Amino acid sequence: SLSLSLSLSLSLTHTHAQAIMCIQLSFAWSFGLTAAFGIIFSAVTPVCGFLLLAVGTDDVFIIASILEQVPKDLDPVERVGRALAHAGPAILITTSTSAIAFFAGATIRFPAMQAFCLDAAIGIVCVFLTACSAITACIAVHESRSSPIDRWIDQKRGTDKQAADAESSESADTSGWRGLSLSLSLSLSLSLSHTH
Repeated sequence: SLSLSLSLSLSLTHTHAQAIMCIQLSFAWSFGLTAAFGIIFSAVTPVCGFLLLAVGTDDVFIIASILEQVPKDLDPVERVGRALAHAGPAILITTSTSAIAFFAGATIRFPAMQAFCLDAAIGIVCVFLTACSAITACIAVHESRSSPIDRWIDQKRGTDKQAADAESSESADTSGWRGLSLSLSLSLSLSLSHTH
């Protein structure tokens, strides 16, 4: 059981590392595109890396939080597809508003800020494309590896919960009145002690 949970934990850690690497690759991809478009590399441009890391991490958190809400009894690929269907519009709206804001910021006449805004806008679009393709693929691979383990754990928890519920209902049938009288006597004694 310990090796099973350790393996699952390492798999999830690898998925997080893969998501971060995908975000950093989209950063490199956006720098390549901006260089191909002839946009200058200014002293402020490296700050885009932190901005893109924040936007990409937010996208991953949105996908992962919605994935937790999708029923686990579905096929792993279908789970990720449903999660992306629900997370996609939210990610698209945040990406498009951020990209539009940075493209609008690129209309200023200050060259360093113009280059930064163009780099950020192109980078945000690259992060969106990466989140919808490569990061989602990493999450799907993780889900397909961990879903049999998750189903086994959920089944085990369900069996244990059913046994505990049956035991508690049996004990409630035999000692229900005793528990009620005990709680009433405790509350009565507490209320009397507060009045003195």
